[in-house]
Amino acid sequence: MSNNSFNINSIRLDIKDNQSPGFYLRTHGRGGFIYFVEADYVVPIAIEMPAVKEFDLLIFGETEQIKEKYYLMTNETMVIDTKDRFRIQELLVQWLKFKGLKHDIKIGI
Repeated sequence: MSNNSFNINSIRLDIKDNQSPGFYLRTHGRGGFIYFVEADYVVPIAIEMPAVKEFDLLIFGETEQIKEKYYLMTNETMVIDTKDRFRIQELLVQWLKFKGLKHDIKIGI
């Protein structure tokens, strides 16, 4: 099984039927993902549970980490362009604020 197939299958297991547009948080122990679902693709954003009180989540949410979108129906992966990375990051920060979650994302980077 290719790495791409593994990633797509892992995403399918995590989001199950939650394929409506939006963000979904899934944890596995101290790690996990926030999944951004939009149109016919999913963007996984890695997270970690911190050992510090300043943050609720450590999120790999800088634009260099928000780099691939996965098309679950066609098993394809595509690189996200820079403009869209910043758009997704902004939506992620808004969602985290709405949920009341303190994070470590360096906005605009």
